[in-house]
Amino acid sequence: MDQETTQYILTHYLHLTDPPLKQLFIYTQQLYKYRHTRESNYSLTLHYRQLGWITEKEDVLSLLKDGFDKFEMEVAVRIFNQHKDQIRFNHCPECNALARTPEAQQCRRCGCSWRRDQDKYQNPS
Repeated sequence: MDQETTQYILTHYLHLTDPPLKQLFIYTQQLYKYRHTRESNYSLTLHYRQLGWITEKEDVLSLLKDGFDKFEMEVAVRIFNQHKDQIRFNHCPECNALARTPEAQQCRRCGCSWRRDQDKYQNPS
């Protein structure tokens, strides 16, 4: 699965995963995001720990041993495999690029608008 597809699934379909995995994903996202801050700002680190945004627990940190990108991909693949029938990939009818959202009607790559050209794409001649 490529990075674009991974981000599409995580952005629009994270709600389909079980609550513990969703919470773990959000938690590890915060942990990864604030990794440099933890090293340089003790009071902020303490505050984030109190909020539950970061941890030093080995079981959580071990999920990130291969990097956050790999963890993101694993979560996206799991969501896709468990909910294929509920995930809608919205591709441009001209260049087949993945649209920004499942509801988008304009391609961010080639600029094609299938809202404006709705008849052309619904009734191809």
